Amino acid sequence: MDVFSKKFINNKIGVLGLGLSGVSAVKYLKSIGKEVYAWDDSAKVRNNNDCLEINIVDLSLKNYLKNIDILLVSPGVPLSNNIIVIAKKLGKFITSDIEIFWQKESVEKNNFIAVSGSNGKSTVSSIIYHIMKFSGLSVKLGGNIGIPVLDLVPFKKKGTYVLELSSYQLELISKFKASISILTNISPDHIDRHGSLKNYIVAKEKIFKNQSMEDIFIINLDNDLCRLLYEKLSKRNNHPKIFSISLKKRIQNSVYFDKDILIDFTGEKELEIGRIEDLTLLKGDHNKENIACAVAACLLNNVSHQNIKDGLSSFKNLPNRMDEVTTYKNITFINDSKSTNIISSIAAIKCYKKVIWIAGGQDKNENLEQLLHVNKHILAGFFIGTSGEKFKKFFEKYFLSKNSIYLKNAMNDAITCALRLEHPVAILFSPGCASFDQFKNFEVRGEIFISEVKKLKNRYLE
Repeated sequence: MDVFSKKFINNKIGVLGLGLSGVSAVKYLKSIGKEVYAWDDSAKVRNNNDCLEINIVDLSLKNYLKNIDILLVSPGVPLSNNIIVIAKKLGKFITSDIEIFWQKESVEKNNFIAVSGSNGKSTVSSIIYHIMKFSGLSVKLGGNIGIPVLDLVPFKKKGTYVLELSSYQLELISKFKASISILTNISPDHIDRHGSLKNYIVAKEKIFKNQSMEDIFIINLDNDLCRLLYEKLSKRNNHPKIFSISLKKRIQNSVYFDKDILIDFTGEKELEIGRIEDLTLLKGDHNKENIACAVAACLLNNVSHQNIKDGLSSFKNLPNRMDEVTTYKNITFINDSKSTNIISSIAAIKCYKKVIWIAGGQDKNENLEQLLHVNKHILAGFFIGTSGEKFKKFFEKYFLSKNSIYLKNAMNDAITCALRLEHPVAILFSPGCASFDQFKNFEVRGEIFISEVKKLKNRYLE
């Protein structure tokens, strides 16, 4: 269904979920003259949006659902929500802000670069945007990175939208198609939402679902689950042109690293772009993978090697992603609050020789044994949140472990431990868990960590 077709020119639209994307959708739909009915299951959220001057009605009541033509679902609302179940039974068309935005903007012949993955998608999206903007191209960034797509001001002339898309946003894809799509990696995540790893992968696959031979798909061949998708997609008729990235493999149609040298093999010849230490200050193999994904997308948009090098060197890491907050004497404080799964914590821990690790939060029931191959880096672990006791019991046989319960306590425990040491050590806040048990989101969690660092530095170190 095309929301903008003449058939539905007078349609009534229900919006379920009034977070950033939902509020953005309400404002947009009202601006184009649609009759909007909205609902959020949280009374607090509903009350906070009284100023929108919209019809807030309980869409779980059939008489309201019967009167709407389309139900737009915010990404934070699971598809198991009772209102969605009822809407499906009533035959209502269910869509999202991503789909509406794409239908509107693809008509104008704009390009779309879509980025997804369990980890790294914000960094990859931001690097692409930064390099393309640095190169003088018309480009805008939005999606899961925190800028709702319907808030983006349309291009006056043709341009490129770089969209970070989560599995939640990809679930409702029907017609959306990017000219370039990127899958950074896949590891078990959001299983509580999707029900199984299989369902989570099915959601991620939708990023290339509608792509055809004129489109491009970029995938990380070093990731086991991505490699399976690569093999599956390669057998599909009319599949997009596939390019890969790797830190281990040298194959054509790729961007890869030969040790620390970034190589462009997207054409017939292998061309050296530069050494990683000359290109960026970003640390870790995971950031090498992020850079390779972003560089591949830029090369396939005809960005020159020189603009790529200059763009990378001026790119600043995103907040809450391995930020070195401050250093004093032998101690470096690292804020990696964006780490919401174990794989991302492993990537951070590998970047430092000696780590005092602060972790924990809302447990995702991941396999903690994954961390054992990096436990040689960890001197001590201080754990917080609902997973704190579980983490402590698992890791205490490998290194000093304590359930500190709260972040403030963990910070005190970590600094006390660090001050006893003479060699360099990183106090690494890389939770490996969701934040919602004790914090509004990972951003607030990171801000509180930084605040505690400043307090401790004043108290102990100066």
